[in-house]
Amino acid sequence: DSMVWARPEDGPFALEDGILCSVHGHTPVSAPTRIGQNIFCDLGAKWTGHLCAFDLDSLEITVFKGEGEDSLEKLPTFEAVGGIEPVRLEYRIVEL
Repeated sequence: DSMVWARPEDGPFALEDGILCSVHGHTPVSAPTRIGQNIFCDLGAKWTGHLCAFDLDSLEITVFKGEGEDSLEKLPTFEAVGGIEPVRLEYRIVEL
């Protein structure tokens, strides 16, 4: 339940042995962000026109930018969670 419904500030979430990371949506953020082993990549595509794609093989992040009314800067950023500082992840942008 916590992996599906909890907010990033409720974590970070412990992962089972052998799992390198977990990728989450559900809570729009201003940039793809890692907190511990948890990656949050919902950029609010419905409102911003920015859709995040995460390649699980290469771990590369691509953001597809289309039409949207709001900018990413209007979306929230994270504070430290459980003493772990959030890391904004690098990504490339593809304009549609």
